[in-house]
Amino acid sequence: MDGNNASRTVIVSTNIFWPNGLTVDFQTETLYWLDGRLKFIESMDFSGHNRRTVTKKMVEYSYALSMYKDMLYWTDWKTL
Repeated sequence: MDGNNASRTVIVSTNIFWPNGLTVDFQTETLYWLDGRLKFIESMDFSGHNRRTVTKKMVEYSYALSMYKDMLYWTDWKTL
């Protein structure tokens, strides 16, 4: 994990602006991220396939994302 002899692989390069939060589900090999500018949470598998929108509702001014068991939690600057 120190970067020696490793090549970089881009798995998301379109429809992404401010990827503020990232979390990983190692059991299902799924990445989840939120975009603070485009206001969504999306996911895809480790190989960069099966991209899907998780939600666009109530995702405003978000900045962190976490997973516990099978639930996603995020924080934002607006929700009370």
